[in-house]
Amino acid sequence: MKRKEQIVKILIFVCLLTLPWAIWYFPGKPGKSLRKTYSYELKENRNIYDLKDGVENAYNDRIPFRSFLITEYQNVNQSMDKAYKKGPQRKLIALLYTEDPSASAKKSSVDEAEFEWLLGKEDETMMEEDHIHDYVISEIVDPSFDNFGYTVYTCSYCGDEIKKDFVDKMIDDTFLPPDMSDTFVVTGRSDWLFLFDYLHMYDLYQGKNLLDDEKLEQRCSTYALFAKECEKRGIKVGLLIAPAKYQVYDEYMPSLEIESEEKQMDKIVDYVRKNSEVPIAYPRKELDYADRYYQTYFRYDSHWNQVGGYIGVMSLYKEMGLDVTPMRSVEITRAKKKPTRCVDLFGMIGRDYSDFEHKDYNYKVKYKPDVKATNTPTTPIYEMEPIQEMTSDADNDLHFVLMGDSFRAQLAPYVAKDFKKTTFIDKNVYAREAMESAGYNYEELMNRLIEDVHDADYLVLELTEANEDYMMDFVIDLLYIVDEMDVTVQVDEPAEETTEEVVEE
Repeated sequence: MKRKEQIVKILIFVCLLTLPWAIWYFPGKPGKSLRKTYSYELKENRNIYDLKDGVENAYNDRIPFRSFLITEYQNVNQSMDKAYKKGPQRKLIALLYTEDPSASAKKSSVDEAEFEWLLGKEDETMMEEDHIHDYVISEIVDPSFDNFGYTVYTCSYCGDEIKKDFVDKMIDDTFLPPDMSDTFVVTGRSDWLFLFDYLHMYDLYQGKNLLDDEKLEQRCSTYALFAKECEKRGIKVGLLIAPAKYQVYDEYMPSLEIESEEKQMDKIVDYVRKNSEVPIAYPRKELDYADRYYQTYFRYDSHWNQVGGYIGVMSLYKEMGLDVTPMRSVEITRAKKKPTRCVDLFGMIGRDYSDFEHKDYNYKVKYKPDVKATNTPTTPIYEMEPIQEMTSDADNDLHFVLMGDSFRAQLAPYVAKDFKKTTFIDKNVYAREAMESAGYNYEELMNRLIEDVHDADYLVLELTEANEDYMMDFVIDLLYIVDEMDVTVQVDEPAEETTEEVVEE
């Protein structure tokens, strides 16, 4: 009897192992329909295991309904996590930490004159061709946890609106423990998501890893050498450091102790500006200031949005001595109906809009509408070629070359209209294996890179704050290309010999 029971149990066990495979690979249309319905891309950043990696690993990667099972597990796990955060977690925090959310003076100490170059002078908007604006108060907006408070003034003649008399946004300073996913995404206040790893960004945020003078001098001298060698060859150099989202929108970060208000990038930029003539832009303060008018980063994406990119370009132009177009001189509108698709942090934690209370919308910046540019990116988070060239009918013959990371994409629509030719280069263009696996000819890319650098009038290097460590590697790689150029030396013309006779007295 016991033997029969054992045989039955073994058969049941074998059926449990084989039945999913039999259903999954059922012959004919039923099997194909089943696989089509329940097999979909998980967007895992890895290769599927083969037998050489172990039988168990290979089996697990090919088990029937794998995508469906993993996705459903994530959905159940997220639902439980969501319910916990909305219910028990808030009550526990309220029980242990009784402070109520309050208004903070975090952004009150702002020198308006410091940002006049970015915003534009207010009195320039007071007069039109056919009338003088007569502004009267039309609305008073109270501050919230998402927005500054302000007063709206509307012209009684033409309906033009301006915002003034800003009041600091509310800052939720109740305790919020860090909640980080396995993919280094932190869930902050008001549904804000941040790319934030404890190995590096944690120190940048807290102000821990300040560089000593020796390392600062090493950076500065390398940048200065690069700028000098480029200048000899008629190339103007600029550096742009895109601030980390958690530095600009730190009011939404979880409760973490800040050791130093002066962060690493502040020290680097200050040192380079004091000890060299290399133009370097790090628009953290500008982006922070502009938030009273427009959101500058996506709520659920790691990148700055179209307004943030515009401010990045203008900050770079200011440091390089180029013409700046103030924000009051361009039309900026916000999409109100269709939420943005810029949600890369969603995918990293396997969530979507239904898990969050807030929706995020994009902006459209109408910059120099009379200038036509070709081959500019057209989607919010731009998929750009490793080397993407743009041309325009700008009134100059200048070639602007920018080499950078994914943040470069939001710069392209503006820069492309300011120069006859613009070339944007991916910082990963040197990665032969990655480029070839994506279908590009590596030697061709290198030849194009050399040609563009040699032809450049302006050469700008852009990296995000977290990747600034690699800027010197960036510079050294380009120095090899620049050194291959002939040095242009300005030689004074010899004075003409005089034929007049010298008469001795």
